[in-house]
Amino acid sequence: MTATKAKRPRRAPGAGAIYEDQAQGGYRVMLRLPGGQRRTGRVKGTRADAQAKLNELVAEAHNGLPTAAPGTLAHVIDDWLQVQATKVASGEKDWKTLDNYRWALAPVIAQLGKVPIRDLSPDDVEAMLAELAAGGMSRTSLVRVRSVLGQVLTWALARRRVAWNAAKVAELTATRVPAPGKSLSEEQLDRLWEVSRPYPLQHAFLVTGWQLGLRPGELLGLAWPEVDLEGAVLTVAFRQDRGGANRGGGQIRRVPGAKAGSDRRVAMPAETVEALRAWRHAQREHQVAAGPAWSNPEEVVFTSEIGTLIYPSNMDRRLAIVTQAAGLPGRWSMTDLGRRTSASVLSANEMSLQDIADQFGHANTRMLERHYRKQLRPNDRHIEVWRRFMERHPNLAE
Repeated sequence: MTATKAKRPRRAPGAGAIYEDQAQGGYRVMLRLPGGQRRTGRVKGTRADAQAKLNELVAEAHNGLPTAAPGTLAHVIDDWLQVQATKVASGEKDWKTLDNYRWALAPVIAQLGKVPIRDLSPDDVEAMLAELAAGGMSRTSLVRVRSVLGQVLTWALARRRVAWNAAKVAELTATRVPAPGKSLSEEQLDRLWEVSRPYPLQHAFLVTGWQLGLRPGELLGLAWPEVDLEGAVLTVAFRQDRGGANRGGGQIRRVPGAKAGSDRRVAMPAETVEALRAWRHAQREHQVAAGPAWSNPEEVVFTSEIGTLIYPSNMDRRLAIVTQAAGLPGRWSMTDLGRRTSASVLSANEMSLQDIADQFGHANTRMLERHYRKQLRPNDRHIEVWRRFMERHPNLAE
């Protein structure tokens, strides 16, 4: 009679085990849970590392965290994005915010999407950020990626799908310090002012940006009903933005200003009024030439030859025509040419930083200014600055 081999007793719920992984090296850990479920993991280090991993699983089970496999990081991100999409549909969040979330999480899904959510570690996040930095991603974008991933994991933590937020612990890799923004000198501004005159669109765009300090999106989203040429006052209430999950094929449109304090009325110096009048005349000629192809239902100020809103990249190319003609070295962004230059000129000509902040739509840091102060009239301190500037450059007024 053949002797039967005794069965190994089944481990009780809560009991763990460590096995050497002879095929791949390291160790495997296993924790048996009530109901017959198991939680497993693989550790590449020593047996002591495996014991630490097993202790972690036991602690999670003791704290009531769901140790059954809860899916991958990609599953959690997808669930979180669905929640954000619902908020967009209800009007709680802007569609652009959801687009930004998707952009930030795309590289996370590509590199870490298959990682089980319970195994995600700061080392994983740091390795991903280092690879993105090596691929040329700026530090600002890296911070954004880590921040949005942190929001996802905070949401998962509140639902007990993770034990901690690995993104908040992860450190950013060292990155190349981005080149600081630049502004035109008065001499460069003088030269560019003259060179841009034969280009009504670029000239009006630049002069308005210099003298009023509007954001690029505010300039590109400006509409004629918001421009009072007779009263020399401009109302900033909209900006141009680009949407769609596919940024390359997204649409552009005017959207209300999103930042507190962005809506404002700004007085226009005479040179701004003159440049805008000249551009409006040229725009009407474009409309006649375009005929039925003309499309500008919102009466946007700065448009293409057929009346459509201009993409920021296209405006950059149009401005490059005049910057190169003026002999300005390197590449110049709309912010460099407009807002930074405006702030530099106004500050150098003794306009107070508080008055500049009011004109630019920046919120004051003091409680009284931020919450209670109201703008009772258009800001006009900058007009005197530009009057003195034009006196020093009389050739510009000819």
